[in-house]
Amino acid sequence: MSGTGTLQVYLLDINDNAPQVLPQEAETCETPAPNAINITALDYDIDPNAGPFAFDLPLSPATIKRNWTITRLNGDFAQLNLKIKFLQAGIYDVPIIITDSGNPPKSNSSVLRVKVCQCDSNGDCTDVDRIVGAGLGTGAIVAILLCIIILLSEDPRLLDLSSLCFQDAERRSVWMLPFPE
Repeated sequence: MSGTGTLQVYLLDINDNAPQVLPQEAETCETPAPNAINITALDYDIDPNAGPFAFDLPLSPATIKRNWTITRLNGDFAQLNLKIKFLQAGIYDVPIIITDSGNPPKSNSSVLRVKVCQCDSNGDCTDVDRIVGAGLGTGAIVAILLCIIILLSEDPRLLDLSSLCFQDAERRSVWMLPFPE
């Protein structure tokens, strides 16, 4: 004897994930104008345990509410702005409390790392540190200086060493060349 039947399974999402700030890093100017930081929340729960979200700044440290303000734009987005007229360029960790709409609601204090920098009239960072930071690392700079010293040296042993380095580099790059037809 055999039989068939239908089994229906309903999965319920419990509010087991706290929301996190997104993006986790941003940059803004030393002065409040011309830009602000738009943020949202990432919550791995599904409705009704996710958004809309409530965004807030913690009471301590006191410098957070003194330097920053957060404004809710809609249920999923908020905007972080400087509250003071000028903030010294640097890296600031701004804690943001995000609460989801679950029952019971789940809150989390996420940290938004904000780079405050000098800006041009368009609101783009103009810090020298940013330009240098995107450049070469210390090891690459040392290697370049070493090559320059070798090439400028009149010592034949060093010149032979540099030619060996170039031959080795050429030998390793041959495999990348297309095969002749």
